[in-house]
Amino acid sequence: MTNSPEDDSSNTLRFMARAAASGSWLPDHQAHVLYTVAYVDSTIGELGSVLHDYLAKDPLKLIPRFTPTHEDVVLAGIDPLPQSVPRLFADALNQSRNMLEHALFAEVAHRAGRSLTEKESKALEIPAAKSPDAFQQWCKHPNRRSLALFGYGAELTNRLDRIQPYQRTDNANHPLRLLVEFTNHAKHREPAVAFTRVGRVDVGTPSQAPRSAEHQEVVKIGEVLASAPRGSRVEVSIWPQVMVQRPHTGEWRTLMHEVRHIEDWVRRMALPILIEGRTDLPVVPPHLNIRQGYADVAEAWAAAGTVAAADRNIYRMTAEGLRRSIADMLVDETGEGVRATAEEWLRGQSDEEVTALSEPVGRAAARRDLETVGRLTDEWRVALGLRPRRDDS
Repeated sequence: MTNSPEDDSSNTLRFMARAAASGSWLPDHQAHVLYTVAYVDSTIGELGSVLHDYLAKDPLKLIPRFTPTHEDVVLAGIDPLPQSVPRLFADALNQSRNMLEHALFAEVAHRAGRSLTEKESKALEIPAAKSPDAFQQWCKHPNRRSLALFGYGAELTNRLDRIQPYQRTDNANHPLRLLVEFTNHAKHREPAVAFTRVGRVDVGTPSQAPRSAEHQEVVKIGEVLASAPRGSRVEVSIWPQVMVQRPHTGEWRTLMHEVRHIEDWVRRMALPILIEGRTDLPVVPPHLNIRQGYADVAEAWAAAGTVAAADRNIYRMTAEGLRRSIADMLVDETGEGVRATAEEWLRGQSDEEVTALSEPVGRAAARRDLETVGRLTDEWRVALGLRPRRDDS
């Protein structure tokens, strides 16, 4: 006898007791999930490190070009993208799909109460149906029907139904559809199609609107990215953007955003629904050192960090941007001679400490509280061994 969807939520007390005792809601036959989540996270972490080092070297090659009236900034070239990038991207998604397949197999094997035949085992895959009819055809396959677990209204059928692409009107953008399209492409054709392009362009003049990172038109080598009258001083910020192409639509998306979006959905939505039929559970923690062994899943869960690799990468890059901004502010106030000292001091601050230094100044500047801005930047000066600015007057 199978449970209805309502029966999935009737076991709340059992799940709460398990979580309270171990911190993990994963049943023993699904303990593998925690370790594969960690492996995916470490792969995305490596991907983030490669991209960080690549972007830190300013892959966009820019040159000035003078006309009788203007100075232009021209794109002269783009450094080639490291080939580990598309392969790490593909590896992370392949392992994410494998994890869903393994979870389904473990759930079926646990419920079947018998050994599965070879044909039944090979028939266990996560469907990514574009319509309810296609999903029903998947359920009716003889090698799945023999398991008596995928009938109409059955618990596993309902769970799989909830994560299908047809549950969204724009099913081409559903995370499971993306996962399947990317992994099929990587399996049969190539790891991924990725490239670096000019992303956002900010020009500090009212007459020239910023070029958004979402702008889909690819800039060609030799194209003018920004222009200003000769003799004027205009701040220009030009940001590179590493993109990946969706195989089924041809759209280009920011690569790290794409892998982050899919990984997050698998971990927060697909796995809890597939394993327990609910999502109101503690999120599976992603960051775990699986180079060492753990006595059980409870010990591993307790040792795991809760911040995913893609988010850690964002925090790191944000903090590095803040370090540059703080150093520039101190140089503007004190002179170029303080830059080396300021940069050394900021390198000694953790990402969290740099963020804590910057956020109050940003809030005060947003409300035009110049007195608070001055007091806080004076604290930076004191930390560098300089006199507070008010003492200079």
